[in-house]
Amino acid sequence: MTVDIGSKFRVGARLFIAGRLKLLPHSFYVNLQKGKAIYPHPVIPLHLNPRFLYGTSAPYVVMNCWNNGVWSHEERHQGHLSWMPGRDFLLTIRCEYEGYTIWLGNKMIGEFKHRLQSSIADTLRISGDVVLYQLSMSYA
Repeated sequence: MTVDIGSKFRVGARLFIAGRLKLLPHSFYVNLQKGKAIYPHPVIPLHLNPRFLYGTSAPYVVMNCWNNGVWSHEERHQGHLSWMPGRDFLLTIRCEYEGYTIWLGNKMIGEFKHRLQSSIADTLRISGDVVLYQLSMSYA
């Protein structure tokens, strides 16, 4: 799913993603990106990629950005992740002064410092093992 959000993703913006994980999830991603294109690869100020493993491995979230034709240094966040297959969730991305904060329900699950200007993001792209119910934005 690709949604035009305008050039409004700046400090104070809140993006709310309500959905449900599919029954056997592997991963999904949320990109705040410049433009709707998949190719050539768009500039991505925030790539958020929850990954779900089975067995003794816990789920984790990868955060990164894409600029000048390459991925930057990947950050992995673990712990306090209450993702459950087949269950509803509310994911919130907050654009703060120094970076993005990522919330699952009412728990912050990670931070990602700005590496690119957040205001260049005009498109939200979501793909993977998730069913979306609702997307909304607000401004503080």
